[in-house]
Amino acid sequence: DVHVLRQGEAAAMVTNALGGSLPKLLGCDIANTADDVACIRSFVPGFGLLLYRRPLTDKEVQQHVAFYQEERSTLGQTPAAAALQLVNAMLVSPHFLYRWEDGWKVAERKGNVVRLNPYQVASRLAFLLWASGPDRELLALARDGGLNSGPQVEAQARKMLKSPRAERALDSFHGQWLGLSALDQMFKDKNRFPQWNVALGTAMRQEVETFARKLVLEGDGTVGGLLSSPFSYVNQDVAKVYGLASVTGADFRKVELDTNQRAGLLTMPGLLAVAADASVANPFRRGKLVLEKILCRALEPPADIPMPPSFDPKDPRSERQVLEELTSAPSCRGCHQELNAFGFGLGNFDAIGRFQTKDEAGKPVDPSGKIPGTSTTFSGPAELAKALANHDEVRACVTKQWFRFALGRHEDNADTYSLGASYKTFAAQKFNVRELLAALVATRSFLYRTIEANETVEVSQ
Repeated sequence: DVHVLRQGEAAAMVTNALGGSLPKLLGCDIANTADDVACIRSFVPGFGLLLYRRPLTDKEVQQHVAFYQEERSTLGQTPAAAALQLVNAMLVSPHFLYRWEDGWKVAERKGNVVRLNPYQVASRLAFLLWASGPDRELLALARDGGLNSGPQVEAQARKMLKSPRAERALDSFHGQWLGLSALDQMFKDKNRFPQWNVALGTAMRQEVETFARKLVLEGDGTVGGLLSSPFSYVNQDVAKVYGLASVTGADFRKVELDTNQRAGLLTMPGLLAVAADASVANPFRRGKLVLEKILCRALEPPADIPMPPSFDPKDPRSERQVLEELTSAPSCRGCHQELNAFGFGLGNFDAIGRFQTKDEAGKPVDPSGKIPGTSTTFSGPAELAKALANHDEVRACVTKQWFRFALGRHEDNADTYSLGASYKTFAAQKFNVRELLAALVATRSFLYRTIEANETVEVSQ
């Protein structure tokens, strides 16, 4: 498996880079000590706690020490070389690479539901809010009883959201939610978009990340702000897509946008480029993005999806008129009544997110429409984004998206109360994402799990 190979390569690179810092890592100069085994026995519990995110058992400590001794005696390694091999082995251990929540003592069991122990809670917190394992301070908190209740976990989450490490988790969430990783290797037609390259795609992703960081971690943190703010953070490359000649250099800086054209995440070039084809904007893909990612509505695509037609400049009909006719058949109409509304609402943008007033057929763009299932109308992409910013279904979807990111799974019936409680707090706090996260980590779904069939569970005394 390529992922296993890459992890092995990464572990080897880390191990090789340790070099002269090995004494600092081990806490002793293993090459110049009379009892190198004692040095390793002292090192393993602390390093193992940090790497495996839980205390090691006495048996595990002895197994690690035995690995070191085998390297020394059977393979004839020097103390330093054997220690490095032990570190490498720990870096490729399943206990480090995978987030185990089974097979270890849990805090409480009721039927087939168990409450996670404090170390497991610490891991869930760290991976959700920092996109990394827990640090020594968080592990000490778990050891000392600081993560034993919902209010304690909530208070710790608020503290963690103030750390710079929260930026990485926010980047990961938005990247997964909106499919932004595709930008780093995305292909666009060079004949139509000669300015497109990997660097521009990466800069578009960074724009979204910078905007979300500033708004969620430092600003008002609201869903409304994410979807309707009249500003963004761009560098020179992205500024050209916006038509902003005043921005120069590689650094991202805040700019005010034309409020008749843009508002928040949905009108950023990165999202528009992701939900487009290589040569042309695809309103169906953009409608799908809104429906699935912003409204959490599931779509079942038909078995055969034809490519959108090429548009003839001699045809008196606009692109929208042609596509509306194409999707008016009974077999298409059910989904496309919703897809088309959102896709055509974003019709003012080409395949790399530049604003345009004429479509592929050279006809004026008609971006007007109505939010399906409501009486809310819009006349263009900025109005569409602002309408969605105040839509209850969007707010509920954001709650679900964060829940899925936090738990690594979709919600089910057992999560109804936890989702409802999180949403209630979210609404009471004017739909502030920071408040949503603080509420989410205190829910039953976050602090408990269902045990697997035939799983052996030991409860802490």
